[in-house]
Parts: sequence; structure tokens; C-alpha cells
Amino acid sequence: MKPILVSVGILTVLLLSVNLPAQQSKAASSTTGVAANNPKQALDVTYIGNEGFLIQAGGKKVLVDALFDNDFFLAPSHELLAEMTKGGGPFSDVDLLLVTHPHADHFNAKLVAEFLRHHARCRLIAHTQTVDELRKEEGFAQIENQIYEVRLEPGLRGSMTINGIALDVLSLDHMPYYQNGRYLPEHLPGRMDVRMRNLAFIVNLGGTRFLHTGDASMENSLAHLNAYPFDETPVDILFLNRIDRSQETQQFIAERIRPSQIVAMHILPAELAEESKNIRAAYPHAIVFKQGMERRSIPIEVDFHNLSGDYFGQTPPGATPEVFARGIVSTEYQDHGPPTFSPDGNEVFWREARRPGPDNKEWEGFNMTLRRKNGRWSAPFVDTRFDGRFFLPVFSADGRKGYFSSARPGSNAAQASPTDFDMWFVEKRGDDWSEPRCLNLVARYPGLRWAGFPSMISITRNGTLYFMGYTPGPLNDYGIFRSELVNGEYARPELLPRSINLPPFLNWEPFISPDESYLLFSSNRRDPDHDDGDLYVSHRLADGSWTDPVGLGEPVNSDLQERFPMVSPGGKYLFFTRWVRNNDHDVYWVDAATIPALRPIAAPSHENPK
Repeated sequence: MKPILVSVGILTVLLLSVNLPAQQSKAASSTTGVAANNPKQALDVTYIGNEGFLIQAGGKKVLVDALFDNDFFLAPSHELLAEMTKGGGPFSDVDLLLVTHPHADHFNAKLVAEFLRHHARCRLIAHTQTVDELRKEEGFAQIENQIYEVRLEPGLRGSMTINGIALDVLSLDHMPYYQNGRYLPEHLPGRMDVRMRNLAFIVNLGGTRFLHTGDASMENSLAHLNAYPFDETPVDILFLNRIDRSQETQQFIAERIRPSQIVAMHILPAELAEESKNIRAAYPHAIVFKQGMERRSIPIEVDFHNLSGDYFGQTPPGATPEVFARGIVSTEYQDHGPPTFSPDGNEVFWREARRPGPDNKEWEGFNMTLRRKNGRWSAPFVDTRFDGRFFLPVFSADGRKGYFSSARPGSNAAQASPTDFDMWFVEKRGDDWSEPRCLNLVARYPGLRWAGFPSMISITRNGTLYFMGYTPGPLNDYGIFRSELVNGEYARPELLPRSINLPPFLNWEPFISPDESYLLFSSNRRDPDHDDGDLYVSHRLADGSWTDPVGLGEPVNSDLQERFPMVSPGGKYLFFTRWVRNNDHDVYWVDAATIPALRPIAAPSHENPK
């Protein structure tokens, strides 16, 4: 007899054959049985083809959906299949063979049967639909006791430990069917292949867990997945089907699964370039393998399951600026703007930009966000609601409105000209935001050619906006503008004085204090030939005039470019970006009270967040 996983009502029970070796007959509890404080190991991942991978860590090896010869998607060569089957190269001593479902681009019965005959210690975990195909193979009786047969209806799950590897098995519906080279429209209900059972696997290798979803549609399986205890059984690396890119799915992954890394799969070779771009638009840091036997070590640099506290639990800086939230906000991509925190400290937004490279011919930009619920932060995810070429929202004092510049609607933001840009706002609707509405500054004041491009905007406690704009005219009419909120409408924008918008220098990236007592901005006025920008401050006097700007000095200003100043909601920390390498910027933060140029502004004794 072979072990069979069966479902009894809403419960899942693991029945194991009594004639299996003792180490094979241990049923796990509802968790995978590995202590939560184990160190996270990098996974050694070798791409086989389509959704097939060899995954190694902690002296254990798992082969997933790797034994197939259908060439609709990238398939392993006959030479590679022979090497895998006979245990050559890295394929010796494979502990587990996992098959998500028996479609021909994931599974070949003859190859799997031959593999098991050559790997007597290896154990196969597969659904009954897959095992039924194996039963048709000659010599099935010889491999029968190597097979764990899963009989689970969609939504049910089971846990086990096999060959020293703890794993959970989830039964999920197969994704919408492929037809005529395309996935069927998502708006057609009933197009899911309800006959095909797809298994997802959560596997613990050396304290690092990965989730391989197979051909499940995560969007159509959210109800089942939401019932899974991801908080108790955290997933570090998610192997995700390329179709799962909706905003709802992105948010679910960030808030419930919180993976440190995402590996995209199920990509047609002919569509690799286009699909890679689409995947990055939804998951900017996703890993996309390009060819068979490509091998990567995938580390767990940030554990997103344990982010808590103000500013994600980062140690506050002192008088020397430090990189902010490395691996969370400051990544290998360019930080094109400061982090913008909501007044209650529970939401943060920032802008990432990916330089042109081998995989992308043009700059790519991503509006990123994290949210804190019940004291815990999500993983970062793309928020398409604040769509625009460069910048993300600033919040009204009560946090009920977010203002941002954008080229919406009808403009291709990646190719938009400055004249396409105006100010927009959204309003809070429960835990979400309304559809964006335009302030129509450009339409209402024809002399203003554009507003908000290519710079950040800022807002005071009473709603006055500061932004970059342009009005044709003499001297430096390209610069920082101010527009007051009067009787619910924004008045004609006024250009700030020449001392701030000093020609012919670049003066931009304004931040206005909530009480409008001082303005921070970036300017290259100190040494335009050798320094692309420092941070300056100007104080607003009681009569509405402005003091001459002064630089913030060292250690904030340096020989590198400093841009995008932003002060935390309570005034305690100054955030800004610094050009650190190859035109890439990281976000830095520093204790604002230690900056002499800001000392005339009394920092509040209490802020939220602290």
C-alpha cells in the first residue's frame, strides 16, 4: 500500500502505509514543524523549463514539474532529461519529486516512472489525477511505494514530512484555460478547468520556505489561500504564474504572503521580452529565468514577515545621514523621490526607477507602497492608483486626501511631455482611495503651461500647494510655484521670489513645512559644473517674504547630488535622496534637530510616527 492523503468533510487526514520505513511515516501537524527563529538560508534554484525547477538548500533537493517533454513552453532537452532521469550532475540524491498537475507541459508519466526507478529513495507527491496516469505505465508496482497520492478537493490542504522535508500541500483550481495561444478572457465565468486539480506546495528547506503555485490562478483562489495560516507558516520565496498580476492579487501577496522574493514562471519563450516587462510592472524585483539550466542563489535579505514599528522598525539615525530601509525602500533600483508617510504613519509611498539595460530599452518607473495593519507592515507592492510619470502623493493634514502630479488620463506617461502634467488628488474611502480627480490648474490658468513635472509637490496644513511649474516669460519662470486654497478652489499659482528661483540654476524638489514657516529645495547654485545639487532652506517671515536660502551644509550636502527633501510628519527626521552610483539614488535620513540650518525651526516634542 502507498500513503494516500484523503479529505474527510472539512478535515484533512494523512494516512501512511505501515510498511514504509520509520522515517517516512511521520505526519506533521498543521505547521511544517520548523522553528520560526531558524536562520533563513538562500535557495539554490536551477531552472529546467516552464514551471520546472531544481531547488536546493540545507542539504536537501526538490524537483518540481521538471520531467516533461512538451515544447509548447520551454522544455528540457532530451539530453537533460536523460541526465535528470539517471541522476547525473546536480540531479543525484533528489529527495522529493513534486508534480502540480498532469498537463503535458508539467508532467510525462513515462519520464516520471523512469526517474523513480533510478531514484529509489526519492518520493513523489502528486494528485490522484497524476497518479492515475502513472498507473498506466508498465512496472508501476515497482514504484508504487514511492508515491504519496493526494486526494484533496479545492481549498483543502494537508501537511507531511517526507525524507526530512516538511511541506504543506494545497489543492487549488487550475487557472483559466489556454486557447488559440491566449488565455481565455478573465471576465468569462466558468472558463476555469474545473476538472483539473492543481496542487500548490509550501516546502521548507533549511528554514527557508517556498511556495510553488503550479498552474493555479491566485486571483481565482484568493478565498482558499486566505484561509491558509501564512502568519504561522511564512513563505519566503514565491514561484508565481505570470498571469497573476491584478492589483488585488499584488495586494494579497504583499499583505498576506509577504515573500522576500518572487520568481515568475509559465512564460512562452516567444513572449519572454514582453512578458518580462509586464511582470516587472506588477512585481518590479521579480526574478525571470531566461534559459534552461540557468542557476541562481536566491537570498533572503529582508524578512518581510517581521516588519513592525514606526519606519519598519529601523534604528533611528543621528547627526550623520544613513541609508533608509535598505532592501525595502533603498534597493538596487533608483529611488526617484523620498518616502511619503501618511499622517498616521500607516502608509508609505515612494517611486523606484529602473535604468535601461539588457532587459529594458527604456527607463521603467514603479509607484511603490507599504501598508501597516494591526501593527504589521506588508511587503512592498506596486500601487497603480497613483499613476504618473514621476511622483507619488503628499497627504492633507488629516490624511483624507492625497495630491500628486500625473499625465492622466489619455497620455502615455512614459512618453508624456511636460504639458501633459497637472495636479490630481484622491480621497480616502475606508481603507482604499477614490478614483483620481484633476485640479485643472493648467486648464484654469492658461499662462501656466504645466504643473508638477518633473518634480515632487508639497502641501501645507491649510492646503497651500508648492510645486514645479512653468509660465512663459522673461528670466526664470521655470521654477517653484505656490498656490493657495481659497474657498475650496486653488488660486492662480505665483512664482516664488528670485532668491529661491535663482537663474540660471536648477531650483526644484520643494518641500514646505506644514505651518509654511520654511521651504526646503534642491539647487545646483553652489557649483553647477561639479555638483548636480545640494539641499537649501529658506524661511518664510510673518509678512510673507522669504529669507535668502542657505545650504544645509555637511554632512547632509556632499560632492554628490542631494535631492527630494522630505521631513517626517512630526518634523523629527529629514529624508532625502543622494546620488550614490551610476546615476542611482538611495534614500537617506538624518535627525533634523542636528542640522544647524534648521535650528530656528523648533521641532515638535511629539510626533506620530516617532
